[in-house]
Amino acid sequence: MAHEAELKQAISFIKSGQKTEAIAVLKKILKDDRNNEPAWLWLSTCANNDADKKYCLRQALQINPGNEKVKQALAKLEEPEMPTLDDLRPAQAPPAQVAAVAVAPAQPAKKRTSLLAYVLVTVLICLCLFVALNQFGGGTVTGTHTIEYVVEGTARSAMITYTDGSMNMSQATVNLPWRKSFDMKNGALPSLVAQNQGGGVIECKILLDGQAWKESNATNPYGICTNNGMVGQ
Repeated sequence: MAHEAELKQAISFIKSGQKTEAIAVLKKILKDDRNNEPAWLWLSTCANNDADKKYCLRQALQINPGNEKVKQALAKLEEPEMPTLDDLRPAQAPPAQVAAVAVAPAQPAKKRTSLLAYVLVTVLICLCLFVALNQFGGGTVTGTHTIEYVVEGTARSAMITYTDGSMNMSQATVNLPWRKSFDMKNGALPSLVAQNQGGGVIECKILLDGQAWKESNATNPYGICTNNGMVGQ
């Protein structure tokens, strides 16, 4: 088997608790052979968080779709975590050194959450302006169009936030490709925000009466693409 010696070395590192060294060896194997299923499986055991572990397991499952153990491991990771009695007890302050190690990996997630929140607040402000204009502008909005939201690409899933025909905002994590359509009047403000949930690329589009109207994409893991506009403008 190709890379058998390197794989044995990585396994030895993992069993001895040297995960950093194991990760370096496994990445070297996968750089040369991305279809090496055992390398992806062992790399998943070195992951520091569930998102990285799921990414490795999904890569292994693409190589061998019939691996039931991998399917069960993925299903267990995607189950909502149930609270325990320990969650009801006051948490003890950890030592400063441990706290620093624990906080460091969490910073990118905080940054991603802040960016998504900023985008959603901007969309919400636009919706409020639209409602105010229709209520107090003294005019009647006429003309109806079909708006279709499309999110697709090489990524497996995305978190999607969008407005419907009544300008209500909805959010869901969906498998790709994904489509949804609404009837909207002139002056409506359709909005589509999608956040990549891991590897791959997501492409976001808004179609107006079947024609491409707004387009954007996100190529980075957990990247965000945003499309919005005013119907009839």
